[in-house]
Amino acid sequence: MSDSGTNGEDRKTDPVEASAVILQRSAARQVTAETVESNMSALGFVRSDTARINASAVGAALGSSTYVRNSYVTAAGGGHVRVENSATQWLAAGYVEANNVFSLAVVAGVINGEVRALMGTKAAIAFGIALGMSGLIARILRRFL
Repeated sequence: MSDSGTNGEDRKTDPVEASAVILQRSAARQVTAETVESNMSALGFVRSDTARINASAVGAALGSSTYVRNSYVTAAGGGHVRVENSATQWLAAGYVEANNVFSLAVVAGVINGEVRALMGTKAAIAFGIALGMSGLIARILRRFL
């Protein structure tokens, strides 16, 4: 991974790795830690045992316990996920606690609370199969035309 520096040269950006990471009005591409706390930050990928995300935007958050509040997360997953007043695209966990959550699709063992999902599990699987098949047909047609 490299990103452009201020004077035109490329500079190497390494992922953040530590036992505990606290981000306040920060941005990081990848964070790997036992505990991650994020407040008003933008994160690409978070992998942790415990993640607390507040008023942030996150690409993906995976961990044993993930707590999301007043945030947007593209994908949240893990053993226990608690989401409050947030939007997620994909929510996958063994146990989900939700309060005022909007999600594209939710796959969970147990859901406790209020989740408004655009798709259920069966609809998400059917959508994935249909999308894959249409991509395959487009690739075959492109090859022969």
